[in-house]
Amino acid sequence: MVFRPKKSLKRVAYVEQKSAVDFTFPITVQECVSLGTYPRVGFLRKLKRKNWAEVKTALEMVGLSEYSTRQISELSGGQFQRVLLARCLVQKADILLLDEPLLGLMQ
Repeated sequence: MVFRPKKSLKRVAYVEQKSAVDFTFPITVQECVSLGTYPRVGFLRKLKRKNWAEVKTALEMVGLSEYSTRQISELSGGQFQRVLLARCLVQKADILLLDEPLLGLMQ
């Protein structure tokens, strides 16, 4: 078996601690989740309708459909943690690395 770093990286998704995120960056919830599609779609490529459908499905899975057009700065800590989980889910990776994934969800 030959190790191929690029191919292997597409198999792994990571949810970082929320403290590592810049909340002042002007991005909506759906745009943030859509970043998870780029390992498959390619960087600087326009997302297709099916990619946006995947984003919508991921947001439904974490219960944030109604927040899709809000800025990430408008979310609570728990809501933003669910955005990060949705971004991870939309990657469709085989391996999920979660760094304190429930932080802020059970307060």
